[in-house]
Amino acid sequence: MSGVFYVRTVTTVEIMRHFGRYPDEAKESPITSTKHGRPSVVVLPVELFEKLKAVRILAACSRREKCLKSWQRCS
Repeated sequence: MSGVFYVRTVTTVEIMRHFGRYPDEAKESPITSTKHGRPSVVVLPVELFEKLKAVRILAACSRREKCLKSWQRCS
């Protein structure tokens, strides 16, 4: 999967009708499901999901380190 991808948008009804098609398509690029015209759910490749989790964990650790450093200055 390249760094740039197209996000396809389909309705929730369409996903329900043709569910078997979308996991394979989502391996290539994320799919946004809409409900009543609003984004509801994103189906994405597991590799991208794992990367997003790692980024979130790193960001949380960074925030925690900043908090610890500021707390140590107060002590």
